[in-house]
Amino acid sequence: MRHPKEEKNDNLILTNALGQLWSNGVKINWEAYYEGEERSRVHAPTYMFDTYKLTYDVSPYSQIQNVTTAQSSLKAFEEWFYVPNWKKSAVLESKETQVQAKTYLIFTTDNTFISALENRLEANGHTLIKVIKGDTFIKTDTHKYIINPENEASFKKLFESIESDQLTVDQLIFNWNMEGNDQEATITSFMLLQRLCKGILHHSSESKKKITFVSDYSFPVLENEKEKLAASTSMFLANIFAQENPNVFTSFIDVDASNDITSESLYASIQNELDYNYSERSIAYRNNKRWTKFYEPIKVDDAKKDTYVSSGKTYLITGGLGEVGKVFVNYLSETYNAKIIILGRSNVPVESEWEEYVNAASASQKTITNIQELQKLRHKNKKIYYYSADTANLEDFQKAVAKIQREHGEISGIIHAAGNGATSTFKPVENLDIEIAKAQFDPKINGTLNIYETFKDKSLDFVWITSSLSSILGGLTYGAYAVANKFIAAFIKSKQEELKNWFSVELDGITEARISHEKLIKVFEYSFFIQDLPQLVISVKDPNEVLIAQAKKEVIEEIVTASEAISRPVLSDDFIAPSTEVEQKVCELWQSFFGFEKLGVLDNFFELGGDSLKAMTLLKRIHKIFEVEIGIEDFFMAPNIQSISKEIDTARKMKSLQKDKKRSNTITI
Repeated sequence: MRHPKEEKNDNLILTNALGQLWSNGVKINWEAYYEGEERSRVHAPTYMFDTYKLTYDVSPYSQIQNVTTAQSSLKAFEEWFYVPNWKKSAVLESKETQVQAKTYLIFTTDNTFISALENRLEANGHTLIKVIKGDTFIKTDTHKYIINPENEASFKKLFESIESDQLTVDQLIFNWNMEGNDQEATITSFMLLQRLCKGILHHSSESKKKITFVSDYSFPVLENEKEKLAASTSMFLANIFAQENPNVFTSFIDVDASNDITSESLYASIQNELDYNYSERSIAYRNNKRWTKFYEPIKVDDAKKDTYVSSGKTYLITGGLGEVGKVFVNYLSETYNAKIIILGRSNVPVESEWEEYVNAASASQKTITNIQELQKLRHKNKKIYYYSADTANLEDFQKAVAKIQREHGEISGIIHAAGNGATSTFKPVENLDIEIAKAQFDPKINGTLNIYETFKDKSLDFVWITSSLSSILGGLTYGAYAVANKFIAAFIKSKQEELKNWFSVELDGITEARISHEKLIKVFEYSFFIQDLPQLVISVKDPNEVLIAQAKKEVIEEIVTASEAISRPVLSDDFIAPSTEVEQKVCELWQSFFGFEKLGVLDNFFELGGDSLKAMTLLKRIHKIFEVEIGIEDFFMAPNIQSISKEIDTARKMKSLQKDKKRSNTITI
């Protein structure tokens, strides 16, 4: 199957795939493939076929490992259910890792814990560059700075100053406080980390970096902590940053500041984390014991049990005109004869005005589409009603709820499926901004908090909040979306003693290949069979295995880049040498990146072994060399050297024209 962003003939892809299957011994039903066609015998050519010698290097152990990962089949439905948990563990000292004196850039605060850690690092011969919060940028000396966390320029000046002093930062330690448990606090923390990541990216962007967040975040390890939601959820942005930049590794260390900070062994353990941990991301220390996060499988059987849904009741579905919402609207109305209230942000005329509105010349296409969707949902006289309100606005939401209850009676259950799927909100971390954060956070974070404020004292059959597996596995350009979903899970977890029958459900992809609409309904029903577990993870593959594979990808990326160059492989396009200076430079970049000694300008990025992660890395290198931005979408449209070179030429010309325009508007006196 072609990459979803790649534009290539599907029939050609299918034919090549069948050829590969056949060459590996798979029996193909050629009669079915050629059904309806008249086949004729063709004489073989009289010339000799050219031979092509392929070099190879067999490593059976690595091959078995790769095959195991690649051929890992989807789990049976009953094995899709997981819950987050913590287990005791140890950081292993590696003989291959040579511990040397390092330069640490520490975003520090005035507290006993970080001061003791700094003293230990200095005593062990490490160099520290300390950064504290302030109102403006001040360089106290070569190894101490004050910066404004709300000012992007402060971060830029910090890294520029470090470079001008010819200092190389080996690792970063982040200890700044990030307080609060609401959306505003989460946006503040999110944007602070976005500025930090952007600054890191422009400071020796090709060098390997490790970022360690260490503080008292109160991860729910022993179930008696009160998690700091803004801090613990916004930090996940750094995970996305590491996925988009394979040379970056991030880890999060939570310490119990009330008990452990006087323990010398704690500081020794953190030193080991800094030196040796390059695989585990979520770590906590409790009573001098190390804990790591994992996802525990929960077995559910298919025996018929009582559901929380009852016939004839009224249920509220936010985002009910979206894909997921519509699945639940149809299911609840058809299976339980329920009265369904759809709540959405879009304004839709009352039903008596639908026909007139659709035929009006000035009608909005979006509103027409919504009317058509409602008409489909309401076939067979289903009891489905639409109300316009923004769940992110507490006053607006509560007014709508009051009106619904006046007109339809008490609400018995809620499915919160509102979200923002606009492609404009999915961007690399360095391109995110506060508007994008708010666009993603509003329906997810404020929406959840407002449902809580409105219904926390009411006895509901259920509140079922859809979240996403991206809150665990991340995803390229998923920074704002993943953090928003992570907040939902953390919030519901923090309220589990107070709220009964409230669920946060982190769902894998809603597609036929993963969670189909039928399986989504089954997940919904089965989730009620699991008692006292408000945070459910639904994954068609073991999320622990996926996280391990993600950590190993960083190592693979490094090996590919550093390996000895090999001959160009057999590709679908003939070799064509570069003909321009830009093509030559891009060719050299691709050759170095993939480890091939000679590539042509029409060679396809995906045929060479590229993927989305490699594309992000390659585009960052292009930006560094040519000082132009090539969008990931433009890259996927034509992923070869010739097309990318043309994009670079165009971007350079535009940049030059913009400079000329600025000069032409300048009056010389």
